[in-house]
Amino acid sequence: MNSFNFDTTGTAYYVDPKYHMMLQINQLWDPTGDNGKGDSIGRTFESYYTYRDKRFIDAIKSCWVKIDNKNNYYYQGFRFPTHDSNDMSRDHLFNSVLVLIASGHTEDEIKEFVTHVPWKISDKYNQTLDLWLWMRSISGIWWAKVLSPIVDITLMSINVLWQKICYAIAPFKPELSQEEFCSTPTPTKTKWIKTIGSALFPSYTMTQVAWKIHFTKNSISKTILKWLLLRIANKHNYVVKLLLDDSTVTKEQVYSYKSMMGGRWDGILNPYINDRDLHIIDDTRYSNYKQLLSSNVLDVDLVRSIYENKLNNI
Repeated sequence: MNSFNFDTTGTAYYVDPKYHMMLQINQLWDPTGDNGKGDSIGRTFESYYTYRDKRFIDAIKSCWVKIDNKNNYYYQGFRFPTHDSNDMSRDHLFNSVLVLIASGHTEDEIKEFVTHVPWKISDKYNQTLDLWLWMRSISGIWWAKVLSPIVDITLMSINVLWQKICYAIAPFKPELSQEEFCSTPTPTKTKWIKTIGSALFPSYTMTQVAWKIHFTKNSISKTILKWLLLRIANKHNYVVKLLLDDSTVTKEQVYSYKSMMGGRWDGILNPYINDRDLHIIDDTRYSNYKQLLSSNVLDVDLVRSIYENKLNNI
């Protein structure tokens, strides 16, 4: 596994020196971007899971503000600790809860947080029923522990059926390997392909569901959810497959994976579906690629951490 350096700023992934959130350099076509600040909660959760530095926990907590409301209070979330805009999303609420689970917070501590996050997360987003129920189920509320898996299995069954239909009528081929994807010219997408592609169950949601299942206590419903999601999991998304205990993922696949820009584990290596600039960090585009990969290679280190944790039953 590559080294972790909390203080470096010359790598593709690096820690914000003031707010301790994990950032990533901008894409070459977007040199004035925000270095991923808007999506940094998810990246910082993955960093905590991988490197186990407790400063990442406090960084994510600092994205939330406790606001008194008459005789009660609620937590208002922001995408970054600077609290610049009120557009907190469900994804980042979800990742905020994941870091509490991964860091060993008690059910009561998690319950105190999730029960004080309002249904309307921000000016732009509301919670969904499945997220609302799951957060309460993992905090030990008995009726949510009953209802959450019922809702999750129902929704996942519908998603699996829909995904199968979309792949049949498009038709889309399975996900490519890194080498195949990077050597395949960008195809011309017809309006039909674009329409069906946009209707697919999102790859980033698959990854979130896999994390949800991973941190859920063993049960019949967990086994069913793993089986369902594996029916549609992207062929080469080793993070999703490992989180779902798929024994077909090999050591060679994990350790031969090369770091990519564009959010590899939330995307799909299928040129007809992919809508991101996913590419390997190498000398093809980056003259300083060795420096960029000298430490904090998060996407590589993450998949290796999950793999090694599975081997050691952690």
